[in-house]
Amino acid sequence: MQNAVLPAEAPLAIAFMVFVENLVASIFTIVGNVIFTHTLTRQVSVLAPSVSPEAALAAGGGAEAVRALLPPGSSELDGLLLAFSDSVNTVFYLLAALGALSSTAAWGMGWKDIRKKAPAEIGA
Repeated sequence: MQNAVLPAEAPLAIAFMVFVENLVASIFTIVGNVIFTHTLTRQVSVLAPSVSPEAALAAGGGAEAVRALLPPGSSELDGLLLAFSDSVNTVFYLLAALGALSSTAAWGMGWKDIRKKAPAEIGA
């Protein structure tokens, strides 16, 4: 960043970069949480109808807490685990899309060679 802007603009550019990084991280943390919540409530209603979506959300992501929602050997346990798995996968799809988008955007940022140039020989 320091080499892409004038020296007088470097502090402002770095501060703006840190601000945008934190803002985007905050926004997409919330977006990921919303996607996980909606996917889980929808999938639990379909794959494990005896479990309330609110109880599934309250259980969190711990394996013991999720398995405690149903009695051992329940026929719906596989569906409940699949609902949690699908919810996490949906958030990972968002993250993969964001990674691809940021990699594509990085190509448009330009390239500036900052290596030291060897001085030209005198008399050559």
